[in-house]
Amino acid sequence: MTVLGVGVDAVDVERFRALLERRPAIKTRMFTEAELDDVGGSKSGAARLAVRFAAKEATMKALGRGIGACRFLDIEVVRSNKSGSASGAPSLRLARRAGELARAKGVDEWHVSLTHTQLVAIAVVTAEAVERGPGSPRIPPGRPDSGQEQWARTVGERSDTGSDVE
Repeated sequence: MTVLGVGVDAVDVERFRALLERRPAIKTRMFTEAELDDVGGSKSGAARLAVRFAAKEATMKALGRGIGACRFLDIEVVRSNKSGSASGAPSLRLARRAGELARAKGVDEWHVSLTHTQLVAIAVVTAEAVERGPGSPRIPPGRPDSGQEQWARTVGERSDTGSDVE
């Protein structure tokens, strides 16, 4: 494995909550339908959206870029679903410009760790290239790739108490 980039971002949850209240339409510019559905009407909705926003910024940093490198909607934070039950582990799905940047950098896998309290949301993202022998395919066997999306293997999402976050 070769680490190609690491990104970290922290978001003040109360400031983010205030932004969402002032400009409710911004949700649909920053988050996919699936992300908004995943958060739903949760009482910790602002913190859960803030940590996803932090993950999107951390992803751009791991790509060696900053805000504006791609649309926020090009980076989707998804939760894994093993054997029909959601484990809550976060992963990334990159599309359009974000996917192009990842492929150009040679990213094969992503590692994502998210945490939040009532005060702060933090995301750490690592971009990795998988070492392969000569003549190996670009995408490792068994990994989905539509040409539009870059899929991710991840590290679990944890709350500040060490328990899985919803």
